[in-house]
Amino acid sequence: MTLLNKREDIMTIKICENMRETHRDQFKKKNVLCASLLWVSLLSLCLSSLSGCNLLAGGVDSEGDKVGQSDQELKTTDLTSDSNVTNVKGDNKTIAKAELTPEGAIAQVNGTLISKESFEQLFEERARVYRLQKRPIPPRLIKTYKTSALQKLIDQTLLQQYFDQNNIVLTTEEQEAAYQTYKDRFRGEKSFQRFLKRSDKSEQSVKEQVYFDALVDKALFSFDPDSLKVNDEELKKYYEQYREKKYVEPAQVRVSHLLVAASKNAGKSTIGKQKRVAKKLYRATKKMNAQEFAQEVQKKSEDFSTRMRGGDLGYFERRGNLKFNKEFEKALANMKVGEISKPVLTPLGYHLIRLVDRQPPQVRVSHILLKKEITDKEITALKKRAQVEDFYQLAKEFSTDEMTRIRGGDLGFIHDKNPHRFGDGFKRACLKGESGEVLGPITSVKGQHLVLITQRRSERFRASHILIKLPKRPKRSQKKEALAKITKIHEELVKNKRTANSLFVRLAKKHSEDTTKDRGGDLGAFYLGGEPKISATFEEAAFKASLGKVTGPVLSPFGWHLIFAHDRKSRRERAFEEVKVEISGQLRDKRLRRAKSTLIKDLRRRGEIKRFIKL
Repeated sequence: MTLLNKREDIMTIKICENMRETHRDQFKKKNVLCASLLWVSLLSLCLSSLSGCNLLAGGVDSEGDKVGQSDQELKTTDLTSDSNVTNVKGDNKTIAKAELTPEGAIAQVNGTLISKESFEQLFEERARVYRLQKRPIPPRLIKTYKTSALQKLIDQTLLQQYFDQNNIVLTTEEQEAAYQTYKDRFRGEKSFQRFLKRSDKSEQSVKEQVYFDALVDKALFSFDPDSLKVNDEELKKYYEQYREKKYVEPAQVRVSHLLVAASKNAGKSTIGKQKRVAKKLYRATKKMNAQEFAQEVQKKSEDFSTRMRGGDLGYFERRGNLKFNKEFEKALANMKVGEISKPVLTPLGYHLIRLVDRQPPQVRVSHILLKKEITDKEITALKKRAQVEDFYQLAKEFSTDEMTRIRGGDLGFIHDKNPHRFGDGFKRACLKGESGEVLGPITSVKGQHLVLITQRRSERFRASHILIKLPKRPKRSQKKEALAKITKIHEELVKNKRTANSLFVRLAKKHSEDTTKDRGGDLGAFYLGGEPKISATFEEAAFKASLGKVTGPVLSPFGWHLIFAHDRKSRRERAFEEVKVEISGQLRDKRLRRAKSTLIKDLRRRGEIKRFIKL
């Protein structure tokens, strides 16, 4: 009888691999030669049971050679180098050891396998938004999503092993409390069920994730509870640092308006003519109540983005018209995100500017995707209705786009950088439209559309600055001194390019002479030339308006406004005792995240992690 035919050879290797996986920890510290000899002995025993023959006399050389031959026939996966076969030489004998990839696994963490199925499921969750919009995932994001999915599974496995080793478990009461706390984030059961449907998750999968997160918190508290405690002194320090930004509610007013449009570039005669129209409307509406004014707005206002809701602008706070000097705006316009400018001179003094973000011009649109069999006559009639009726209701009635019909055809904001599911032609046509304009029919890859431009935004910036002030009429020596000071700060930033962003914040708090210094010089988000939504003139009139009465007409860059004031809220500062529990939770959560990150890094360092796929 033949000692080892090809089929027996492959079967035996598989059996031995299973045995080796089961007992791998026992032989982990053995040297390669001893371990190989032991596997040869096991191989011989397996062959004895298969063939009924005594194979112990075969010797190490012949068995080693046969194992090496079989390895060449089996598929193996490169784990750490170009070859997964290790040759060990001793007593002029070479023994080959093959690392076999477990079927259906993409990684191994301390002997625990991570399945390919769980990896693909997590990747699909991250890519789901693109699937729903029927758009391809950008190539740059595919690797990012896959890398983060695999790392999350590895980290979860490491944490679960840590829980098991330290006997950390949740009681039934702790599970119920954690899940109830999670569900309390939603407005009610219906809201929670909508979330499950929208995210395509089962309630059981949500429970498992909530329990796991609660288990992590319990483990961190049991490991070093003192490091997670927050004392009153820390709470008060945090409150004082962020009081103006987080715990002061500014004065607000809620108004509705009726607009008689007049371009800011129109001539004096046109603006005067429109003012006479606005005055006539004022005389007709000045004694109206809120409901009557809203009905008049729906008929005659030329602000199409608010007309169908009675001109309601909601609550807004006094911001002023944020404007900058031309030199400041010119410097911003030529900067890239993350860049720090050279010293810029304005009437206020010398500035260093850091551009934090830059958003391209964009429009918010709603659309009606027309049915394929519609005639040109029907399209013309529907477009006329869209110009005077509620576009939201028309979209719900006539649009064939199931994804947006339920929300009145709203497509959100469109800008030039991102691809759109209706194609570039559709995107370009929308970007040319003005606020309140009904466009169409526009032809796209899906068919014909009528489009309403509900809002238009200019290019938006976010920046920080460091200001060294100058008096209104500075002397030459004062300008020289201020320039020397700002230049020294600039040189420090240039010298430390890698940490320039965080350093900028620290230097702004230390040296800036502007009111923004406490928040690191942050100017917030703004548009060059001022906020295009509400002008300072409109804002001032709105805050002075008597409640329940019509005020106007008031001129803004958009035209003449009649303003109806509904409600007013005074400035309110939340006391420390009122927000103490809230701050404590925020600081505790911050420390939990930091402690979790530290624990995971330590587990990664000490663990044995093998990846079987290349991303």
